[in-house]
Amino acid sequence: MPATSLPIGSRAPAPEALVFPALDALATLYGYPREDAAAGAAAALAVVATDCPDAADDLTPLEEHLRTSDRAACEELYVRTFELNPVCALEVGWQLYGEQYARGTFLVRAQQLCRDAAVDPGTELADHLPNVLRVLARLEGPSAGALAVRFAGPAVRGMCEKLAGAGGNPYRGLLSATARVLERHYGGEVESE
Repeated sequence: MPATSLPIGSRAPAPEALVFPALDALATLYGYPREDAAAGAAAALAVVATDCPDAADDLTPLEEHLRTSDRAACEELYVRTFELNPVCALEVGWQLYGEQYARGTFLVRAQQLCRDAAVDPGTELADHLPNVLRVLARLEGPSAGALAVRFAGPAVRGMCEKLAGAGGNPYRGLLSATARVLERHYGGEVESE
């Protein structure tokens, strides 16, 4: 397991200036499907395509699913994938540590990084993958690199592997796209496969 300490030294840019907009766009796709999910997916795909075209290709099945399926089917697949399936729970700390004490240490540090990046975790824990991606979209420096390479990347890669046999689940493409964007910005240690 990775050590839970993250170095200090990241700085958040002005709220309107994202360091990595593709990570912020990907974070939106991990949200529960709402009425405008298809439009949001198309917008996110466009942002990701400008940064990492291979990752955009991975997102196409999800965008198509959200565009062509009724809302109930979109909600059902989301719940089945991320809420009823503990192997794909969206908490980075859970993916890495399960119920181990180290998860608590990681959660405390993730909460601090959310504050540093001016990311409001809302009703979710600070280690919820969309929150982690929003932090990474806003921070630069050693804390961001450590968060991506030692925590987010391994968690996303593990979830992607666990969904490998899920029979064309479009959320596997989202996980793969996330791994590709992390790899592009933080190096080969976060490769998806």
